[in-house]
Amino acid sequence: MDPLVSVIIPTYRHTGSLHRAIESVNSQTYNNIEVLLLETPAKNSRISSNIKETIAYPAEHIITDHGIGVAKARNIGIRGSSGKYIAFLDDDDEWHREKTRIQVDRLESKPAKVGASITGNIKIDPDGSERTTYIPHLPDDPVEYQICANIGSFSMLMVRSKVVRVIGCLDERLDQREDSDFLLRIALHFEFDIVKRPLVRKHVHGDRHLGSEYSTAIK
Repeated sequence: MDPLVSVIIPTYRHTGSLHRAIESVNSQTYNNIEVLLLETPAKNSRISSNIKETIAYPAEHIITDHGIGVAKARNIGIRGSSGKYIAFLDDDDEWHREKTRIQVDRLESKPAKVGASITGNIKIDPDGSERTTYIPHLPDDPVEYQICANIGSFSMLMVRSKVVRVIGCLDERLDQREDSDFLLRIALHFEFDIVKRPLVRKHVHGDRHLGSEYSTAIK
């Protein structure tokens, strides 16, 4: 039987794009999935209570306290997850239908020292046009590279759950760039698998993104 993948989706005020993100999970060719949807409620709006009915897999819709950061929201999902693998999806991004299958198969075929898999992505402008395609490469020194740059983002990442037990959860003191810190700690202890395909569609909204939305909520 295929190993269980826990998909963690934090959301704040992105109801329309959230349905698109969920549909991209529903469309995965890989079937052994659980979804943990972490809703940080806005002051005057909430996601419909029947949102779980739109998810094709076993799911938990968890309402967090108002004003928590996105790192803490993801950590709630990590601690509640049951999968051998953990994958993250921002509520305004979407996955290619083969993403989960490809990353699981690659990690299953590699030794335990390969702790995480990163795919490429395509940035999508508000009008739906494709802006840029990013394909990650495996640097000679992943730690040095991660200090100076960033190999990927959460929607591109799948990680073995045991990796989190070694490096710890996300740093909840960080309002933004928590992905860079998390990937750096992975690089300090494990190797990356690189999928040289753009399997994530990352929707760009100017300077606004999930981390900045959560930062606004905290303020």
